[in-house]
Amino acid sequence: MTDRASPGRWNGRSCQRISEMSEKMFSARMLSEAPWIVFGAAMIANGVAMFLNDGVCRDSVYYCNLVGNWQKYDDIMLLSPSAWSATAVPPLYLWLIKTLSRFAGYDFLTAGRILNYFFGALTPVFFYRTLRISGVKAFLAFLSSLVLACHPAMVDTCVIVTRDCLYRFLVVLAAFFIVKGVRQANQWAFCASGMVVALALLTRYEAAEFLLLPVLFFIPHFTKNVTWKLCGRQIALFFCSAAAAFWAAGCLMGFHAAYWAGFLHRYLVRAKDLLS
Repeated sequence: MTDRASPGRWNGRSCQRISEMSEKMFSARMLSEAPWIVFGAAMIANGVAMFLNDGVCRDSVYYCNLVGNWQKYDDIMLLSPSAWSATAVPPLYLWLIKTLSRFAGYDFLTAGRILNYFFGALTPVFFYRTLRISGVKAFLAFLSSLVLACHPAMVDTCVIVTRDCLYRFLVVLAAFFIVKGVRQANQWAFCASGMVVALALLTRYEAAEFLLLPVLFFIPHFTKNVTWKLCGRQIALFFCSAAAAFWAAGCLMGFHAAYWAGFLHRYLVRAKDLLS
């Protein structure tokens, strides 16, 4: 019986042949340089987008005004704590813009776009490394990362001044360390993942959901001969490193009552509205 009698099998074999032919087109050395190729593609895509778009929009003006208020009044509140709690932005991204603007002499818009440019270029690189550690073939990981680097949704967030680009980078970086720690039993990776989650929490309040990541630490217990004591140690490393990074960043940037007001508004007030 020929392959024509079974279209499904023919399609499956055809996809496999196409995949094999595509892998042969790329040398082993080229695949070994895949992170640099992805990084370069992301920098080119972001650079072209920034050249074509000046980034002036409502969101960019909003964030630049927040940084300006912080630098002028040494506070990041808009008008009052009540107004800030309704439209709060955690301080990490604003602090990075303020610091780069102070030491490099850029205006707030340019400083924010520069940060987005590099964070947007690094995100596909760590996405590639996460796929490789997870066991994905180098060629498929390379194509996936290349698509991510040149995707319009990724490029658009790098053009305007918003925290989304930084937050996406921290999410991918946290996933990288989590997968590295689980797959390779690397204790330092659990510490790094906790610190990255703490930085993500200082970027967006939604990062609080990442505190559930220690559940993944119990996966090796069911797949390998890993003791509960080791899993508990990994969870302790995660939370201790997250708390230390959160405290250190707070001392560096200065905690504001508005941060906690915005955090409570994000979860408690909205939860009350949903339950009522």
